[in-house]
Amino acid sequence: MAEALWDDFDADTIAVMQDGTHLLAVLWESAWRMRGGEDKPRDTSALEEEQAMGICTPQEFLPSCNVQEIAQFLSRPA
Repeated sequence: MAEALWDDFDADTIAVMQDGTHLLAVLWESAWRMRGGEDKPRDTSALEEEQAMGICTPQEFLPSCNVQEIAQFLSRPA
């Protein structure tokens, strides 16, 4: 399945991944600046696994998938 995805979308897939990564970085940086992230005291201790999972749930909101699993969430344009 992964090979079929790359065969169908090839360089377009890479371009979309690059664009998405860049957009996410811009959003995080913008939020950091807007809320004065550099000026706020921070707790740099690590989260416990249970705390981290509490932040990431519910898993149904945006499931994490590998290339073999993503097809069920994609559809081709008409």
